[in-house]
Amino acid sequence: EINVTRYYQPNSVGLGATTGDIIARYFTAEPHRPLSPVNVHCVYDPDTSSFLIDWTRRSRINGSLNGADIPLGETYEEYRLVIQIDSGTERSVLVTEPEYEYTEAMQIEDVGAPISFVMGYVQQRSPSLNLDGHETYFTSTS
Repeated sequence: EINVTRYYQPNSVGLGATTGDIIARYFTAEPHRPLSPVNVHCVYDPDTSSFLIDWTRRSRINGSLNGADIPLGETYEEYRLVIQIDSGTERSVLVTEPEYEYTEAMQIEDVGAPISFVMGYVQQRSPSLNLDGHETYFTSTS
C-alpha cells in the first residue's frame, strides 16, 4: 500500500509478545515512481513565438539511453509538464506524447503577452498508481 503508515512491534524469541517498542514505518511509492525523462529540449521559435518542448521517456523495463524506443512499463503513456513563466504563473498540463507546443495564444492567455523565456519540468506519470515520477528541469533556448 502506498502513502500509509504501518505500526510494528518487534519481539525477541522467548520474551513476551508485548516487550518491544512500537515502530512506525511510512511506506512511500518511491520504488514504483517512473524514472525521470531525459534529453529534454525547450526551443523558442521566433517565427511562431512558440516554445517547442520534447523529451525521451525512460523505463525500468529493458531501458537504455541509446535513443532506441523502449518498452513503456506503464498502462499508457502520460506526462505532467509544468511551464513556469514567472514567479507566480505556471501552466500545468497532462500530455500523452513526449512533446508539447506552448503557443503564442497560450502565452497571451497566461500572462497577457507573448514571452521569450520559460523554464519548468516534465515528469512521466504512472496512471495505474496515480503517481508522478521524478522531475527533469529545463530552460528555453533560442
